[in-house]
Amino acid sequence: MLLEHVVVLTETILAHVEQTILDALRATRERQETTRTDPPAGCSAGTGRLARPGGAMEDPGVSCHRLPSPPVQVELVIKLSSRIATMDEVSRRTPEVIPLSQAQNPASSDWGASRSELPGRARTGGVQGNERLTALNGLLLLVLLFIEGLTLLRIRPLLTVHAFVGLLLIPPLVLKLASTGYRFVGYYAGSRAYRAAGPPRIILRIIAPILVLSTVGLFGTGIILLVAGPAASETWRPVHTVAFFVWFWLMTVHVAAYVWRVPRLAVADLRLPGGGVAGIPRGSIMRQGLVVGTFLLGLAIAIAAIPWDASWAHWVTRLGPER
Repeated sequence: MLLEHVVVLTETILAHVEQTILDALRATRERQETTRTDPPAGCSAGTGRLARPGGAMEDPGVSCHRLPSPPVQVELVIKLSSRIATMDEVSRRTPEVIPLSQAQNPASSDWGASRSELPGRARTGGVQGNERLTALNGLLLLVLLFIEGLTLLRIRPLLTVHAFVGLLLIPPLVLKLASTGYRFVGYYAGSRAYRAAGPPRIILRIIAPILVLSTVGLFGTGIILLVAGPAASETWRPVHTVAFFVWFWLMTVHVAAYVWRVPRLAVADLRLPGGGVAGIPRGSIMRQGLVVGTFLLGLAIAIAAIPWDASWAHWVTRLGPER
């Protein structure tokens, strides 16, 4: 978002510089042509002195020649300074408040209608695109977390499945943190669209940092346990368990707040409104590609880590079945 604003501002400044140069050159050329052809009013052609009524000439010391034109460089500096001052004045004005519907769908307003002005937002769908990406990825996370939760019912015989699904979850979780973090930065960096869309509920903003930390702790200790093997069980398994309980309760609040929106937003991004390829929502192919890509990446990581499960499988066999 910040990079996009820098690019747009740079293009605007360059356009103003170019226009200023053209205006200055055009004005200088017109002034020179006027000086060569038309003497100032009251001047006698060829004398360089003012003519008095009756034909008498003015004092020879008084010249009516035009003052020399300022250098082109001076004109450029003056005009460019004026344009930049105007741009700065506009940038300091109070931002226009736009309706939430326009913020969520930039294509419906003049502010978001031009692809040339906002190329990045036009490709990704802006606030609405961010919401749909988060919802589509959230739908995948809900399915995978449900499967992971089922393994907890019989954790000992399903320990290898538990580890496999846990690794599979990591890339989608990273995408989830990235999409929500992007919205967070957009809102607090002063983006008009994200400010108009508004912040999450206060309770969600309070638990968000703890939820992120508990997520990192839960999956981080899980990776440590997988790599270190059963030898690290006494040290890291209690930490993994505590992180899970903290994460579970916070995630329950988070899911309860958003679960009603997930199906609607996800389905809206998957269908073709109006029929045909022309009705595909803006940026939907990219969003679907990101979600599928993170799933495939997680699958590759989980498959590559299967050899690490051998020590835990042997540990489960040695302990025997659950009682």
